Amino acid sequence: MDEVLRLDAVGQAQAVREGLISPRELVEAAIAKIEAHDAEINAVVHPRFERALAELDGLPEGAPFRGCRSW
Repeated sequence: MDEVLRLDAVGQAQAVREGLISPRELVEAAIAKIEAHDAEINAVVHPRFERALAELDGLPEGAPFRGCRSW
């Protein structure tokens, strides 16, 4: 999981397309990473984690992080 989070957005989208990680797993991993480190770096002003998880189902067909191959 940490390997996927170290990738840039293009690499993460590719990992989703290849089925290495699901969109939900990717968002949940990012949330966990933020929660683990934000107290130290204080980078997140408005956490909207629940909204991010809720928006997963509304990703349009062909969206890179939906796991589709078409752009």
